[in-house]
Amino acid sequence: MSLGLTDASTLLLTSIAALFATASLVLFWRFFTGRGVGKAALRFVAIVLSQVLVLMAAGIQINRSNDFYSSWSDLFGTSNLYSSTATQ
Repeated sequence: MSLGLTDASTLLLTSIAALFATASLVLFWRFFTGRGVGKAALRFVAIVLSQVLVLMAAGIQINRSNDFYSSWSDLFGTSNLYSSTATQ
């Protein structure tokens, strides 16, 4: 299974992870309740993880629709598809 930036499998996997994280947050919220720094940090991390996964899924779908980036290396700027020339 290829997980290229524009592959449907990447979008499906990210969407499932986002749905699972959000559903888990709703179902297990009672375990995150209570006072203390540890519980507050756990709630914060769980909410941020859920939101990041939702934004990733949306971003992957937007990229698939509009072809902004063709690969992960293109997205992160590590592509070697360009050539540099010296000017005099």
